Amino acid sequence: MKFLKPLLFISAIVLLSFTTMESGGFQQWSLIGEKKVSFLVDKDVMQVTGGGNYSQIKFKAKDGPVHLLNVSVHLENGDKIDVAINQKFANGSESPVIDLPGSRNIKKIELWYEMKSFSKGKGRVQVWGKK
Repeated sequence: MKFLKPLLFISAIVLLSFTTMESGGFQQWSLIGEKKVSFLVDKDVMQVTGGGNYSQIKFKAKDGPVHLLNVSVHLENGDKIDVAINQKFANGSESPVIDLPGSRNIKKIELWYEMKSFSKGKGRVQVWGKK
């Protein structure tokens, strides 16, 4: 009986630590936009889905390599954040995480890119956000 109370106390702390990490410490990345890109040097506008305020974003190349040149993040309040990336991404690779000042509600993202896979003709750029 002496050991039951401390054991229950320790068990409760362990269980609470897992629920706290899940809800606050380790936020999940969610897909907030996706755009099919052609094999030319081009600019596209991606409308952001999912709503909510994001503190970080990252980009992922799908269905072929993409050379991401520049990005402009347009916020709901009218502000714009310009990011010069100028990085080549292999199929399936991700950009480094881009921190947004504060927690921002993103309206749209402008992408300047060059698709490197001439055999397929189309690829995708995904934007992932973290709240």
